[in-house]
Amino acid sequence: MPSPSTSTSQPARWLREPAVFAGFCILTALMTWPWAAQIRDATPDAGDPYLNSWILWWDWHQTFTDPLNLFHGNVFFPLSHSLAFSEHNYGIALPLFPLFAAGVRPLTVHGLAMLLGYALSGYGAFRLARTLTGSTGAGWVAGIGFAFVPYRFQHISHVNYTSAGWVPLLLEALVLFVRARTWKRAAWLSVAFLMNGLTCIHWLVLSAVPLALSGVLLAFRQGVERDRAFLRRGAVALGAAGLGLLPFLLPYREAARLYGFVRTPEDAAAFSAGLGHWLTADPRNRLWSGFGEHPAPGELALFPGLLLLLLSLAALLLARPAPAAPAAPPDEPGGRRRGLLLFLDAVSVAAGTIALLASAPSGLRVHLGEALVFKATDPSRGLAVLCAALLLRWSLAWPRAFSFARAPNLPASLRGPGRPDAFGIGLVFLVTGFLGSLGMRTPFHRVLFEALPPFRSIRVPARWAMMADLGLAVLAGLGALLLASAAAQRWPARRWLRPGLLSAVSLLLLLEDRAAPLDLMRGAVDPDELTLFLARTPMRGGLVHLPPVPPVPYEAMLRAADHQKPLVNAVSGFVPPAVARLEELTARRPIPDETLDLLESIPASYLALHDGRIDPRDRPAWRDFLLRGMESGRLRFVGRFDGRRRNDLYAVTRTEPDARSLGPLPWIRAPGEDVTGPGLRADDLSLIGSIDEPAPDGEVKGTLLVRGWARVPGEDLTVTIVVDGEARAPASFQRVPRPDVARVLPETGDTSASGYEARFDFQPGDRGVHELFVVFAARDGRVRRFPSRRFEWSP
Repeated sequence: MPSPSTSTSQPARWLREPAVFAGFCILTALMTWPWAAQIRDATPDAGDPYLNSWILWWDWHQTFTDPLNLFHGNVFFPLSHSLAFSEHNYGIALPLFPLFAAGVRPLTVHGLAMLLGYALSGYGAFRLARTLTGSTGAGWVAGIGFAFVPYRFQHISHVNYTSAGWVPLLLEALVLFVRARTWKRAAWLSVAFLMNGLTCIHWLVLSAVPLALSGVLLAFRQGVERDRAFLRRGAVALGAAGLGLLPFLLPYREAARLYGFVRTPEDAAAFSAGLGHWLTADPRNRLWSGFGEHPAPGELALFPGLLLLLLSLAALLLARPAPAAPAAPPDEPGGRRRGLLLFLDAVSVAAGTIALLASAPSGLRVHLGEALVFKATDPSRGLAVLCAALLLRWSLAWPRAFSFARAPNLPASLRGPGRPDAFGIGLVFLVTGFLGSLGMRTPFHRVLFEALPPFRSIRVPARWAMMADLGLAVLAGLGALLLASAAAQRWPARRWLRPGLLSAVSLLLLLEDRAAPLDLMRGAVDPDELTLFLARTPMRGGLVHLPPVPPVPYEAMLRAADHQKPLVNAVSGFVPPAVARLEELTARRPIPDETLDLLESIPASYLALHDGRIDPRDRPAWRDFLLRGMESGRLRFVGRFDGRRRNDLYAVTRTEPDARSLGPLPWIRAPGEDVTGPGLRADDLSLIGSIDEPAPDGEVKGTLLVRGWARVPGEDLTVTIVVDGEARAPASFQRVPRPDVARVLPETGDTSASGYEARFDFQPGDRGVHELFVVFAARDGRVRRFPSRRFEWSP
């Protein structure tokens, strides 16, 4: 179907495209409100947004200081290739370099990148659907459906996964190139492929299979599968893009070789979606929150909304194939051809049988006497051989059992008249994305995981859902167009009906996908006092931030963009051995002197201890460790910074023998303190509850009320409220009923005392900004520390 732009003048087209993109920017501001209004310091949380802020800054900084060492970041000192421990996000950072050059803060740039990721995703899907259907209205439906699908809000902390706009733009470039094999369109295909790979390696890998299948489908539909211009120019375009991506991909292979970074089948299985996850809604969605599994598991709430499903169903029912001539009876294959078909049938049966038997718990083992001659404990390779044999067999001739086939083989079927391209491409992305999201539960992703190394870097197969959502968006655009066209044909006098219905569908999608107003917090956009001191302090080694519990490592990464000193214990998708060892040692009680040995061997120059972030019950253990280090001369206290936050800096004297103290030690160890403490236990996310008041970044006048609830089935959890790192005694504390919790989570049982309310009187010296966190604990020793929040207190 021709694009509607063919009758539009060139200047009008150039004006129209920025206007459409601006439209998606406006919709993004509305659907993510109030992010745009608080763009300078707003962030969903103090975790991955800080990590990605550093990555975006590093891309800019290193490009203009030492581009040949782009992947050697100033984190995870002294290891090389540290940028390759996470997504490099270069394609996201590249257009934002002018903002960094103008002095915009990294967290602010990250916020803008997030909003642009939504807008570009919508614009890309708009262009794809418009090109496939020839309808601007269908484009808006698809664009809105893809930009604001609830799954995208699952990744509101992940700028790289939110920024999926280059996938539909690449697919549209492929469609345009197949239709007209010019060098201009080949160049655009190359640029789109390159930018898709530079933006997100996950989308480069996960889009490869549906893109390849779509390319084959389009080539056969257009009859260009053997066209020399198509093959030659396409190879040049993709080859040039591949060469451009090599410098951004090879460091990942080197990091995997150096540090053994690879995902195991167990890693992938843990984040493989089940069918129920496709009926679990993102909790931020205002309409569907609570639908399906509750609480919604991280990254596994895949429900795309009812409207996308209904519109896609309309496309499946209404997109009918063009009438075809009666199929001629297939020719009988000759002797050699018949033999090849029988051979492929035999290979298919054998491979399928081996895959089936290998799926048994004991696997398949064939012995010849005492010797083991064949063993198969995983069905992946058998399934790969089965798929290859079936594809080759069907390409030669359909089996006689396929009486429904109107053509002699698969290529002829693809060339024949069929449903619109939008239908085929949308279905390819929907099916591959859905099957892929099931991960290790089905052969599809399992075969790819075993056979192709890039897929072994995917920790969360459920992220295939983004490909399925793009397929749903394209099908929804087609379905809305077919429904609107049918209504217009039924009532031809009402010329407004078709555009009116398409506009109404777009509005309904916006209402169904609404998550605004988002629950945002004010991030640490500006450097603190400690960071400014570190920026002007020379170092021979690296910087360690403790305790190694969130949000300390994330804030350390964000601050590494300010002081630009080498950071030892950062965060990423992989944990290097030295960092894992540091976390293991500091989790022991008492903290052993081996920790000092490790710091000296790294070598670390300074240790920043965030005293205000330590569980008060655990503080004696930390102070005992620090005193032992200072008494032995291996540590030297430098100074305390940032007021109530109590960021203490210690020099590792073996690395920094000339470090000077700025003042006396601001604390003393009380005699008889228990230095065993509770230790650094991992948060158990099954301990559920809330902090309802005070609001994040709120203003409190007079009495401070801290309230919420904490309960698991069969047990009310104990609650410890920590203000500025101290377990401050409340003026009053009581457990209260929370019937609202029982209504939403009936499995929690009796909620007559699941709520908590604590009141703190304002004391002299309390005026100003404070930080509060709450620790929930179960009887069996499991704990969960809810993220800290800041508030301003005045009388």
